[in-house]
Amino acid sequence: SQIEYMSRAIKESQDCDIINCQSDHLALTFDKWSKVPIVHTIIYGRLPQYIEEYLETNKKSNFSTISKFLQKRYDFIKFKGMIYNGLNLEDFPLSENKKEFFLYLSRISPDKQTHLLISWAKKYDFKLILAGDINDQEYFKKEIKPNLSRKIRYIGKLDFEKVKYLQEA
Repeated sequence: SQIEYMSRAIKESQDCDIINCQSDHLALTFDKWSKVPIVHTIIYGRLPQYIEEYLETNKKSNFSTISKFLQKRYDFIKFKGMIYNGLNLEDFPLSENKKEFFLYLSRISPDKQTHLLISWAKKYDFKLILAGDINDQEYFKKEIKPNLSRKIRYIGKLDFEKVKYLQEA
């Protein structure tokens, strides 16, 4: 399970200076026994109410986030700072061979307002490829799927092939 994995990872990281858990709330319980400070990075903007309540009761723990939006969204937490998602540019070499499409590479979620991009693609008649996890099945079924077409396609979550799509977009 995630908790068992996290417990083992934190136990094995006790020789580090700091542990950064990008799991919203899942590592909070380990603050009590970890000798190494744990920074809990909030990465999602839509957590269930019971998790928000759990964050509120643990708001004195060390928290960071990945965006200003999330700092505002969870304003009851005194964030220690912001840790942007890192990117090794060598893993994403530039390519001059472009194709005629825009690429959306993210979670499919109301938080990301994927439906707005689709409406712009329709309005301005451009080809759009959507790639990423479906974070909200109901949202996908109501707002995204009915708008898919020859010019607006959903291709699922990308792994290593995302580099090719990013290079061609």
